[in-house]
Amino acid sequence: MVFWVFISGVSYGQVTISTNTIWDNPTLLPSGYENGVIIQSGVQLSIENNVLNFNSGAEINVQSGAHLILVNTKLLAQNATSTWEGIKANGVGGEQFISFPKVPKKAGDPSDWSGLLNPDQTLVSLTDSDIENASIGVNSLNGAIVRVEASIFQDCEIGATINSYKSAQDPDKNACHFMETTFKWTQNIFTASNKKGINLINVNGVRIGGCKFVNEDPQKYCEADRGVGIYSDRSDFSASSAGNKFCFDGDDGCVKNCYGTTKGSGNEFENLSLGVEVVGTQSVKPKADIRFSTFTDVLQAINFFYSTGSVISENEISITRGNLNNQYSTNAEDPDCYYSSLYSLTAIYINYSSDFTLYDNTITYDATKFTNIKVVSSDGFGKIQKNTFSNTNPNIVSSHNVYGVQAYNKNEYVEVLCNVFSNQGTDIYLDAGGASLSNPMGDKDQPAGNIFSNWKAQRYRVDNTGNKSLAYHFTNNAQETPHNHGIFAGSLNVSPMQEVNNFSNCDLTCSELATVDNITQRALMLFPNPSTGLVTVEMPQELQGEQDIEISVIDHLGREVLYVQEAKVLPAKVLDLSNVDKGIYYMLVRSVKYQFYAKLILE
Repeated sequence: MVFWVFISGVSYGQVTISTNTIWDNPTLLPSGYENGVIIQSGVQLSIENNVLNFNSGAEINVQSGAHLILVNTKLLAQNATSTWEGIKANGVGGEQFISFPKVPKKAGDPSDWSGLLNPDQTLVSLTDSDIENASIGVNSLNGAIVRVEASIFQDCEIGATINSYKSAQDPDKNACHFMETTFKWTQNIFTASNKKGINLINVNGVRIGGCKFVNEDPQKYCEADRGVGIYSDRSDFSASSAGNKFCFDGDDGCVKNCYGTTKGSGNEFENLSLGVEVVGTQSVKPKADIRFSTFTDVLQAINFFYSTGSVISENEISITRGNLNNQYSTNAEDPDCYYSSLYSLTAIYINYSSDFTLYDNTITYDATKFTNIKVVSSDGFGKIQKNTFSNTNPNIVSSHNVYGVQAYNKNEYVEVLCNVFSNQGTDIYLDAGGASLSNPMGDKDQPAGNIFSNWKAQRYRVDNTGNKSLAYHFTNNAQETPHNHGIFAGSLNVSPMQEVNNFSNCDLTCSELATVDNITQRALMLFPNPSTGLVTVEMPQELQGEQDIEISVIDHLGREVLYVQEAKVLPAKVLDLSNVDKGIYYMLVRSVKYQFYAKLILE
């Protein structure tokens, strides 16, 4: 059916689909489709083995409750330098699932993982299909389900946007996923610097696995945006191992990498300005899993701004200065012009975030100005553990230019454990608030604790020119060639060095990695708080029926001052802390599936 719409004296012929329709042959494509397609509510359009070319301004409008199924199909603009609007999917606002996905209880039993979709919800499904030159390849509104597998988004300003939607029954679940799909730019056809692969806006639970985000544009430019792989605005998501798969490590229910057996074989990010950016607010702090991924020649691999409970683990991040110059430099006198760009050379940047875990990541680079991990104003637990930082450039100009870990501006509590620093300018830099640098040895026959650089490096630099109160300690560290390069600036008010051996080894279990896929981490209710000794812990509803929970109280130096195991969970638990010194503590209540936390003040 074809109808005409008149706007400002100009006519646009569009195709309206009012009954279930299949276009599986080019001869079936109706006249006028290139001006746009409207799929009416309750109707399904399937397009298979086809190529469709759209005019500028055209879009596919999937109305509430309609379905669009693409298989081995390309949706393109009329030519390589023109654009079109893309697919707009309007959800019905109700639930995406009839039956929510559940984490299987053992390996080999993933039957409940995918859940059962609501057939009345809007659906856009892409399999082995391409969308090119669209303003937004697929735009999901009001809960529309988008599922993409083995497809390509090329030269779209934004590949896919999942807009504001959270289930009323379970706000942590979302039916959208992206699997083994490529988001790439080969040219800069959009004037705005707003390129994003996947754009998440106020949604939770989107899963991204086995995808590639890459800029292949041969044009060199310094200030222009080379794109962001995944952008999250107030959204919890998993960019790790899954997509719609659920893979186990043995029979313990731990998530593993579905796309390979080694670190870094999940999602890939290459030649971008920024790999993953997670942005929240003071009141809405999202969490994200970024695991098993590879970041190659990305100016800033990962940036968190106001997040909580996030996990960054088992990733490989690498920077080669020569490759960056080939991508960016237009001036032979300034081959490193990208240093002054919006995205400074920092592998992982954590801003105003809490309860984060950076574990078992490998960062390798040869830049002369670089920060491996930068932590600014974290307001709760932070763990930087078992990471490797390796600089391969012998021409470090200044120790102020190359940092292993930078922690400054009132970080509340950051642990730096069991990391290996190789050829850094400064291994660890603390400024105005610092970090807790506890370094457990465990079995002394095994390599543990931080291993500091052996070449040109300052082991640590403490800058306290602002005369703030710093709490830090270095214990049980090693160096390949021991020497003392500690530097202090300013007046110091420093807590004594403490022995901290509250970990048996450097490894974290899957439950400690608290992923979006299989672990829930939330705030814990304590009263009274502040307390003079007796504290009542209100056990969350999620723990009712759980067995073998653990309760820990930890001081600001990472020492466990109380540990309790409970075989049976009661609605409330009273703890006597009257013999514990006054101060600020953290309480953790953990089960296999859940982790709850709270700050506790004893006075």
